[in-house]
Amino acid sequence: WSTGATGPATPTTQPQIKQRGDIAAARTVTLGQTKLEVALPADGFVWLARNGDDGSDFLDRMAPSLPDVTLEIGRAPSATCAALMPQLIATQQTFTEPPPTGVPFGWTAYPTLQLDKARERLVCKDVDGAALVVGLMATPPTSPAGRDFGPLAPVLEALATAKAP
Repeated sequence: WSTGATGPATPTTQPQIKQRGDIAAARTVTLGQTKLEVALPADGFVWLARNGDDGSDFLDRMAPSLPDVTLEIGRAPSATCAALMPQLIATQQTFTEPPPTGVPFGWTAYPTLQLDKARERLVCKDVDGAALVVGLMATPPTSPAGRDFGPLAPVLEALATAKAP
């Protein structure tokens, strides 16, 4: 790098680029399947919400874009994690690995699901008479970000405090 450098690296600024409009970006989304109204935190991540086709919703982390991180969100009204999760896991193929790290207080980690080419690390929390299940998927699945819920604690808290229908 230094061999071909002509001077110190400095960030470029372009005066024509500025925030447009008078209000900040919208940080509240209503998830299409679970109908949760989520106030996304100002956690430094940019999230894209999308509907799943099996009753779950997804939050895709768009920035920073690497590693690729997706959260799958499911909500089971009138259920508890203790009752729901063993039934859910019994019908899926699991992957044996140590439990995920950084799981926030109040959330419980469950075995990792082995999907076609992905692994989904599961956590669950009982919220207002419903089981809230969140699966973390990352590409590649061996990425440390795919096992660490710590940086995702603000969005998990936002999901737990979201308004339900």
